[in-house]
Amino acid sequence: MDRTVAEIKNLLDKGVLQKSDIVHLMTLFRVLLEEEKIQKEYPYLNLYSTWVVHPELTRNITCLRVLVDLTTILSVPDPKAQKLVGAPWVNYLHFRINEALGLPQLRKNIIETEKRFGLPISRLPIDSVWKNFALILISCIFERLIKLPDEAKKNKRTKEIYGSIQKLSNNDPRKEVVEIVFLPREKAATFGNNPVYLPNNCDIYWCLTTSIGSFILGPLQVF
Repeated sequence: MDRTVAEIKNLLDKGVLQKSDIVHLMTLFRVLLEEEKIQKEYPYLNLYSTWVVHPELTRNITCLRVLVDLTTILSVPDPKAQKLVGAPWVNYLHFRINEALGLPQLRKNIIETEKRFGLPISRLPIDSVWKNFALILISCIFERLIKLPDEAKKNKRTKEIYGSIQKLSNNDPRKEVVEIVFLPREKAATFGNNPVYLPNNCDIYWCLTTSIGSFILGPLQVF
């Protein structure tokens, strides 16, 4: 542990972090969580530090739980959403999805971990610094899937996740989120081999895919 903490400290002492630094930092955080066996205490740090080192995630239970959270948004009635129509409803849906992707919680997890291990507190409490950090981090995982595997019904590790998704959706495959991916604007604009209209104010998009292959595409919001 001491060596990992020292390496993290050296990175944080640099101040401004480049893309390679952020990948290295998240990798070290993942090692630290595993060494101390505290992944469950910092679930979103565990999620993103695992995501950044794998091209595809299909069996990591912590990571797959984000699919349950996203299915909940599509399946469970929300009193506020039921009062909205048109653009306000879409905007609220996008807000809830962005919230479920856990970037605010990741920010909190990183700061809490720094305090716990006596590390220099990064500049992430500053909103502009956090936004830049988050956007670079997401760019590091472009086109890397979190995906419920096809054999989810049979695999012991994923059977519970699949069961939760089915229960939440009331077995409606249109509401079962089984895949999430981040895309740069140019990829999002032609997702599914069809031109997609995109707002002009966003460079990064998330895409949720359901059990029937339909998808929901929306802008990443960092808050």
